[in-house]
Amino acid sequence: MLQENGSLILLTSRDIAEDSPLYVADFRDIQALVYVPTGNWLGTDGGGIRLGKGPLEMIDGVWYMGEDLVMKEKHHNIQLSPELLSFGVID
Repeated sequence: MLQENGSLILLTSRDIAEDSPLYVADFRDIQALVYVPTGNWLGTDGGGIRLGKGPLEMIDGVWYMGEDLVMKEKHHNIQLSPELLSFGVID
């Protein structure tokens, strides 16, 4: 499912809680997870959670984005908790 160009897959969840599973954001989703301290989208490259940035692009029904390399340098090993997450509208 990952694109060969190094894009991140946008992540979403049904609820923001300690035990909420994360899902791949696809064509059915209208919101996705945002890391509150930076305002970045949350994504994955298959090797962990990464901070992403727009523009968001749908490819084969799945939302993709680029990794925010500036934020990657500033925020290492981020710890996710419900207080640090919110939902952003996918547009």
